[in-house]
Amino acid sequence: LFRRSEQIETPQALLVYPRYVPVERLGIPARQPFGDFKAVQHLATDPMRIKSVREYAYGDNPRHIHWKATARRGELQTKLFEPAATPQLFIFCNQDTFSHIWEGIDPETLELTITVAASLANHALEEGYMVGLQVNAFAGFSDRQVKLVPSRDPDQFTRILENLARIKGWSGLPMEDLIRAERRSLPVGATIVVVTGVVTDDMLDILVALRRAGHPITLVETIGSQRAAKVTRGGSGDALRMQGITYYLVDAIGRAMDIEQLSF
Repeated sequence: LFRRSEQIETPQALLVYPRYVPVERLGIPARQPFGDFKAVQHLATDPMRIKSVREYAYGDNPRHIHWKATARRGELQTKLFEPAATPQLFIFCNQDTFSHIWEGIDPETLELTITVAASLANHALEEGYMVGLQVNAFAGFSDRQVKLVPSRDPDQFTRILENLARIKGWSGLPMEDLIRAERRSLPVGATIVVVTGVVTDDMLDILVALRRAGHPITLVETIGSQRAAKVTRGGSGDALRMQGITYYLVDAIGRAMDIEQLSF
């Protein structure tokens, strides 16, 4: 006899993935953008695959001492490992666009930084790397920093895009402190890629130290606006290359539409 209706509103969340483009469109060569692939394989070793044993030499990792062989021969012996079948690559994405928090956020540079990080992750996965991601930002609905361990799982790129999509533009943790905190946990010979809109002397010191420790290093600096272009840079590209660091500058000023007009 009677009709009754009720309208209930249910909030829905829409997650928009960041853009990613072929690395050539960013001015980064598609062929070996992170250095020599074979050299990376040589640096990265698999601790589960012992190749041989030799006499201990100064500078060898004490954790790699072969104690049974040492007991048999009466002298310290060191394990030698086979190269890792799949090299690991860590992308550190800096969501800060200026050195100081009171300078605010440059939206264009932040968006470009995210696009570059996503594009490099996609390219590295296609090239056969195990790719991980770390951002000096809190993960969604969490008080922990974004951290994805390296993987070649088919869903890894989706996870990377989801975490990059949630970047809000403020961290409270400088990228230098994040790299410094993760330094000791990085696998031997792992490739490090830092994508950042701000480069400081402290950051360069950390990257040079990692390079000397045997990590292939790639630094990608992003400039998305005229305001960001006026920031004093931490060092020149030539100086970084002399230190063995692969360096790229992605300047989107005046050509941002080239990236925006790409279809996916």
